Amino acid sequence: MAQTGTHARPRGRRAGRLPLLLLLVTFLAVGGVLVYFAVSAAGKPISAPVPEAPFDVGAPTDPGASWAPAPTDLPPNTLAIPDLDVRADIVTSGFGANRGMILPHPDKVSHFTNGVQFGSSEGTNLVAGHVDDGDRTHGALWALHQMKPGTPIYVSDDTGTMFTYHAASLKLYEKVALPAEFFSETGAPRLVLVTCGGATVPDPSLPSGFTYEQNVVVTASPA
Repeated sequence: MAQTGTHARPRGRRAGRLPLLLLLVTFLAVGGVLVYFAVSAAGKPISAPVPEAPFDVGAPTDPGASWAPAPTDLPPNTLAIPDLDVRADIVTSGFGANRGMILPHPDKVSHFTNGVQFGSSEGTNLVAGHVDDGDRTHGALWALHQMKPGTPIYVSDDTGTMFTYHAASLKLYEKVALPAEFFSETGAPRLVLVTCGGATVPDPSLPSGFTYEQNVVVTASPA
């Protein structure tokens, strides 16, 4: 499947590297969402990091926390979390004919196009990215498991306007339990970041034969 959005095509495979598999988001009959980040088909199963200290909405921010300065040079369509050393281009992606959402190269992230824009007064902005490239190289959202309450998250839109969010929760979800509300166009405005975590488990339905067991999910509220 081809990359969505108007950004440059992902870099070609280097010699000897296995092809990357793409994110598949499938609506379940009960209304939930199944999110798969598949790993390389060869080699032993590997695991992805999970939060050591997950937190829920309402968790207090460490009064002694000192956050990194906000970026002053954020280009259009960019995600930045300076405290986690995260900076990635944002491409857009919706559902294709097979109800699949395609992720770009692992050093980029994808913004689900449900009509909600960064800075909207209601609805959820869902941004998803790979935890790794299937070859143990860190993906754009590898550090998501290190998020702390109140961590500033910055995103910019097509015009370069920057919007600030603060981390409100950090949770693990089983792949079959990612709420459909994360794709909602209504409700309180928020940003949701999703990547994979946990051990890899066999899944013969995928070309790789494996999938990560869980999703690492951060929700964030506008500043």
